[in-house]
Amino acid sequence: VLVARLDNHFYPRVLEELTARLWEAGRQVMYFNLDDGGDAELVLRTALQYRVEAMVMTSITLSSGMAETFYEAGVPVVLFNRRLDDPNVHSVACDNQGGGRLVADALLGGGHERFAFVGGQPDTSTNRERKEGFLAGLKARRAELLSALEQDYSYAWGRSAARTLFAQPETPDALFCAGDLIALGALDALRLDLGVRVPEEAAVVGFDDVPAASWGGYGLSTVRQPVERLVAETLTVIAGAREASSPKRVTVPVTFVARGTTRPETPEFAALLERAQ
Repeated sequence: VLVARLDNHFYPRVLEELTARLWEAGRQVMYFNLDDGGDAELVLRTALQYRVEAMVMTSITLSSGMAETFYEAGVPVVLFNRRLDDPNVHSVACDNQGGGRLVADALLGGGHERFAFVGGQPDTSTNRERKEGFLAGLKARRAELLSALEQDYSYAWGRSAARTLFAQPETPDALFCAGDLIALGALDALRLDLGVRVPEEAAVVGFDDVPAASWGGYGLSTVRQPVERLVAETLTVIAGAREASSPKRVTVPVTFVARGTTRPETPEFAALLERAQ
């Protein structure tokens, strides 16, 4: 298992669940952590030297050359929470686009009108898909995005991005953050740095549902990724990978969890949905 972003609270949960399930299946887990700026290909080649049965990669993309190297060595590679259009790589991820649409519905339902997207790394499939789903959800209700800032899946970035957004002449009244860690930083910026009332003046929504999202000091509304289901699907892909004639692309549904950083649905929006049905 190769993990790059343990500062993102989602991945320690994944690692814990994945390790427990693999131990139950009689498999020993070899864990590699890649720091920022580390050489992913060096780590992957080292893993191959240990004659691993399969490789699970989280929060990391894979070059086509390295994917072919693993394929030729007979070692299945499963990208977890990432997608890559490569014939030698499997993937298991949640429905990021569907999650983005759920966020759009929740914010529109709360009567918001000025929307901002605070993303992670722009070149990652998770960030791209969550943004695409959000934009599609807004467009379906004839709403538009006011601002988009994308840089990193970190608390510091979320706090900085929120301060930037609220220094603009026209400020948003709803923020969709591509990850919970971003959202927690944005929440602290609004409440502690800027004195913005959440959700009365601005709503904040994250993605992942990490443990801190439910803490009383945050009460963050978010999109829940079902970790147990994602891990179970990953193990199923690994078990059948050697016999698979084509790469598996598994998508797991998500749910919206409403807490204290979003407004309840307005009667007007409820009536609109009822007419649409």
